[in-house]
Amino acid sequence: QFIPWGTPSPAEAFAYEVTSGAIGTTSTGEFLPRWALQHPQPDTLWPDYAAGRPPQRLDPATLPAGASVETISHLAEADRLHIETPQSFQATLRTLYWPGWQLYLNDAPHEFRITPQTGLIQTTIPAGQHTLTLQLESTPLRTIGRWLSLGSFFGLILIVGFTLKRRPSIAPTTDYQLPTTDYWSLSPRLFIVTTALLIAAYLLSRPLAPLLVRQSDPNRPIPADELVQVDFSHQLRLVGLDSLPQTITLAEDRPTDLFVVAYWRAVQELQTNYAVFAHLDAPNGQTIATVDEVHPENIPTRNWPPGLYLRNPLHLEIPPDAPPIRYDLNLGVYNRESGERLAIGPAQTTFTAGSLWLLPATAAPVTGPAARFGLAVTLHQPSLAGDSLTLVWQTEQPLPPNLTLFIHLLDANGELLGQLDGPPYAGLYPLENWLPGQPITDQRPLPVLNEPGRLSAVAIGVYDLDSGTRLPALDAQGQPLPNDSFILPVPASP
Repeated sequence: QFIPWGTPSPAEAFAYEVTSGAIGTTSTGEFLPRWALQHPQPDTLWPDYAAGRPPQRLDPATLPAGASVETISHLAEADRLHIETPQSFQATLRTLYWPGWQLYLNDAPHEFRITPQTGLIQTTIPAGQHTLTLQLESTPLRTIGRWLSLGSFFGLILIVGFTLKRRPSIAPTTDYQLPTTDYWSLSPRLFIVTTALLIAAYLLSRPLAPLLVRQSDPNRPIPADELVQVDFSHQLRLVGLDSLPQTITLAEDRPTDLFVVAYWRAVQELQTNYAVFAHLDAPNGQTIATVDEVHPENIPTRNWPPGLYLRNPLHLEIPPDAPPIRYDLNLGVYNRESGERLAIGPAQTTFTAGSLWLLPATAAPVTGPAARFGLAVTLHQPSLAGDSLTLVWQTEQPLPPNLTLFIHLLDANGELLGQLDGPPYAGLYPLENWLPGQPITDQRPLPVLNEPGRLSAVAIGVYDLDSGTRLPALDAQGQPLPNDSFILPVPASP
C-alpha cells in the first residue's frame, strides 16, 4: 500500500533534488537531452521557487553592469522577458534546449546557439530595451505524429462503424441457431495466427538480442578512448578514460571549464558508498582545480552491479590566475564518512589520468631571437624594468630532463653578485615539461643586493644539472657567445 504523501510543490521538488541529487526524480538524468552532457545544478532555480516568485530564466551572471531583466510572464512552454542593457552581451537562458524551442526578440525570430556540455540556450542581446520571448513550438516530427494519431483515431471509428454495419441481422426462428458468417468464422483463425506470430517473435528475440544491443566487457568499455585497469583497494576499478585535451586556453576574467570522463565499475558487491575526486595538480603537488562527486552520476556505489560499468563525466573549473604550465590530472576514491582514501599501491592513493598544458588568454608576442641554446631553446626579447627581469622562452621540440636555467647578476668585472637559477614560475615549469612552440613568459623579481649600484649585467643561459655543463649558446646572427651565456646590460642608475 502506498503512503499518501500529497502533492509536492515545485519548491519541494527542487529541495528533494538538491538534497538527494536525483535530478528530475531520476538517478541517472535519463530525461536530459543529448546536448546536455553534464547534469544541471538543481539548486540554480531553487531560491526563486522557494520564495514563490517566477524563476530567473536569464542567468544573472551573464548580465553586464547596469542591465536589468523583468519577467513579464512565465509558463511551462513560454517565457517573456523585458530587458534593458547599456551594451550588447551574451545571455544564457537557464533552459535545456529541446527541438522546438524558438527565440523571439521584439516579436521577430532571433538566432541562438546551444552551450557545449550544459545544453543551455545562449544568444546575443544588443544594447537597448527589448522584449525576449522563449516559446516551445511544434517540430515537423511532432506535427506528423499528431496527424497520424488523428488519422488513426478517425480510421478506427470508420473500421468500427463498417464492422457494425456488416453484422447480419438475426431473424427469429422456431429452431434457434447461432448465426454463421465469414466474419465470425475467421476471427478464431486470426486470433490463433496473431498469437502464434507474437510467441514466435518473442522466442526469436531472445537469441537475437545480443545482435541488436551494443554490449561491452565491463573491463573494456567500448565508448572509452583509453582502456585502463586500476583497482582502488579491490572495491572500485577505473576501467577507461576519454582523451584529455592537450592544451586549454585560460579565460581572462572567469574560470575555464575542463571536462573529464572516467569509466568505473564495482569489483564486488559494495557495502559502502564511495566518493570520487579529480584534481588538477601542479608539479609541486598544489591542486588548482578540483571536483568531488559523493555519488558518481548520482548513483550510490552500493547500488552498482559488479557486471556493469558507469560512465562518469566530471567538471572542473580552472581559475583565471592559474600559471600557464603543465599539470597532471589525478583521480582518486575515498570513503566520505571516514575521509580515508582507497589505495592503488603502497603509499599511493591517486592515479594520474594524463597531463595537459594551460595557455594564457593572451600569448606573449614573439620577436626575433636574442639567443639560442643547444638545438632547441630560444630566448626572445629579454628586458629589465625597475626591479623585474622579463624573459620569453620557446622550444621547438621536447627537452631532455635535468636541464635548467641560470641567471647570474654580475658587476662590471664579471664577478657574481647574485643569481636566479631555476625553471620559470618559481620552479613550477621544468624545462622537460615545456610545450614545443609555446612562448613562455618568465618574469622574475631581482633580489635586493648589498650594493645595487654595482649591478652591471645579467648573464643568462641553460645548463645540465648533473654535469654542470652549459648548452652551447649562439647570438641572433648564429655566432658563438662567450661562456655560453647571453649578456643583458643593465642601464646605469641616474
